[in-house]
Amino acid sequence: MAEIIVLGANGQLGRALQDVIPQAKFYNHSTCDVSQKASLQKVFSVNSDVRWVINATAFTKVDVAEVQPDLAYAINSIAVEHIAELCNQVGAYLIHISSDYVFDGYADTPYSTNTQTNPLTLYGKSKVLGERAVQSCSNHYIIRTSWLYGDGQNFVNTMLTLSNNRNEVMVVNDQYGLPTNARDLAQFCEFIITFSPKPGIHHFCNGGEGITWANFAQMIFELAHRNCRVVPINTEEYTKLNSQIIAPRPRYSVLDYSKSVIVDKNSDKRSFYIRGWYAALSDYIQSHTST
Repeated sequence: MAEIIVLGANGQLGRALQDVIPQAKFYNHSTCDVSQKASLQKVFSVNSDVRWVINATAFTKVDVAEVQPDLAYAINSIAVEHIAELCNQVGAYLIHISSDYVFDGYADTPYSTNTQTNPLTLYGKSKVLGERAVQSCSNHYIIRTSWLYGDGQNFVNTMLTLSNNRNEVMVVNDQYGLPTNARDLAQFCEFIITFSPKPGIHHFCNGGEGITWANFAQMIFELAHRNCRVVPINTEEYTKLNSQIIAPRPRYSVLDYSKSVIVDKNSDKRSFYIRGWYAALSDYIQSHTST
């Protein structure tokens, strides 16, 4: 039995959580298929003392979701509904990870936690439904994040791989967001468990001004000391070159994280320090490359 359980142990966040909260009990797809309610019920039955549940599972294949929506809804909304129901039954707190894709990207200032959602994609719609399901849990935290990278398949690792045998790469320069180091997000989850700030919706990403994917790629190459040039292109150009991209991407998905990390408990204010995206990326590059 465990007081903290994590669903989605093999994902980027799940792997980071294994380092940050090693005392938790971790479940991957082979030990708990969240799309099957019976599998979830079994997990909760053998962890009757669970106080915190972190749902780090997600179907994140944005383009696949457009043609196979049932897969996205099964993981991102229906499974979440079952998890919330089971958390209610045992009185557990639920931390659920959501996405910047719940917004349409038409803004030009950072999205606050109370901005109306308006997803452009089936993936985004499935995440919105998941958020609504979480809100049926009496004690819940919805953490929206963006541009996550960690141990697994992500933009940072893709750029590093491409730079091994290319002198230049074309990268979109008209989509803005903020990157998130998975370890930092894992530490924020630990902060929530430790200090129990006000439940509800929180935004978490690394700090700074919004950047484009091209800006991000350039910093990756500089920090990794890779001699690879970034060729900026616009979304339309990139889409024409990549026929597998069928889902629209938000042009602006910068999240306002400024009001999400303060807790006032027993009159003693505590806050979670959010590192700038450059410092977080630098640490990641140093630990994942040899220069």
